[in-house]
Amino acid sequence: MENNQENGKILICGTISSERDMLKSILEKANYINIFESESGPEAVEAYKSNVPDVVFVDIEMSQMSGLDTLVHLKMIDKNACVIMMSTLSQQEQVIEALQAGAADFIMKPFRENDVLETIAKRCQRKVLWKE
Repeated sequence: MENNQENGKILICGTISSERDMLKSILEKANYINIFESESGPEAVEAYKSNVPDVVFVDIEMSQMSGLDTLVHLKMIDKNACVIMMSTLSQQEQVIEALQAGAADFIMKPFRENDVLETIAKRCQRKVLWKE
């Protein structure tokens, strides 16, 4: 198998630009280059439809549309969407709800490089990043 990050599409959805920037930096350092961003749930839904990303990171807490509602909308578009929720320790109940609604996994803020990359490899490998 050959590592093929440059071909995987990743969407980062969250209202706080510094958090999106931090996650994007981690992904770019690991050679992911097709990274898209959205600031809200409705933007993420539209970005998903037009870009069909392999992995979607969604912040649990957002304005306009919650992360959980965003997850539900993404799963309605593509039941196999690999959605990883972003949360803080105080959002455990929402994380459980998101996992029950079909999230592949979650990562904690502040982001740690190993956690981000291991979560992608562990939960979303089926869709991206590796080819025979």
